[in-house]
Amino acid sequence: MNPDSDEIPHNEYPPDRVDRSAEKKGKNLESAVFQLAYKLKGRITLSDIVLETGLGLKEAESFIEKMIDGTHVTMEVTDSGIVQYEFPEIIARFNEDNQD
Repeated sequence: MNPDSDEIPHNEYPPDRVDRSAEKKGKNLESAVFQLAYKLKGRITLSDIVLETGLGLKEAESFIEKMIDGTHVTMEVTDSGIVQYEFPEIIARFNEDNQD
């Protein structure tokens, strides 16, 4: 490629044309999971995520595992062995609403 040319090679994107669809999809998916958690009062299961998002089981599990940070999203196992993903801030909001 000629360095003085304005041509862009077909395998390169100019900075303003970078494909961010995967990044946007991830943010939309994260938002959908938080909305689901709110709808279910802060506790969801992997099955809930699959049903709500249409993701496959492995993809949903990989996605939610990446969201676990110990503060905004945690993982707990119930006495009956069910894995739940908890959103403490959302749970606290519902607990505050019940105390009023």
